[in-house]
Amino acid sequence: MNGARERTERHNVDVLAALLLLCAFAVCILSVLMAGTKTYRSLTVRDRAVFERTVRSLYVSTKISQALHRGVVSVENIIVTDRTYHTADGDAAEEADRMLSDTCIRIDEEIGGVLYATRIYYYDGWIRELFSRADYRYSPQDGEKISEAASFLASEDGRILKVVIDEGLENEEFLYFSLEDGT
Repeated sequence: MNGARERTERHNVDVLAALLLLCAFAVCILSVLMAGTKTYRSLTVRDRAVFERTVRSLYVSTKISQALHRGVVSVENIIVTDRTYHTADGDAAEEADRMLSDTCIRIDEEIGGVLYATRIYYYDGWIRELFSRADYRYSPQDGEKISEAASFLASEDGRILKVVIDEGLENEEFLYFSLEDGT
């Protein structure tokens, strides 16, 4: 009987050793998976930021480059129309123009004898594009959202167009275009 008891104890020790080895293996697999997940997440965040930055600058560069050969690219101040509506007592709505310190890139194009303008500007955390008749009185929220940004500023110095895109976190991208020779 002593031998059967020894075999049972030895069998219990073997089973316990196998279970401990299996648990150690499971812990190793979980730690590798968690480390891989963390690495994947950080790579995804980094790649997304690079993609957004590339899309922003390529979008602006492409729009400007396509129009430069026609000499129709300029910088203009954004004019915002304030609409103040009064109570229902029959008072008429008031409109007043005010100049903002923001600027936009304006690309003019004539279609069927009518002048249209594409405006690229910044409003409410987004770089936006608005295609409309050149004389259309627009509100900044009218534009189509293109890409998020912290700010967007365009300036013209002589015949050089300078575009500064602030991506936040102290990352600014500078784009320069010659308005004379289309480069």
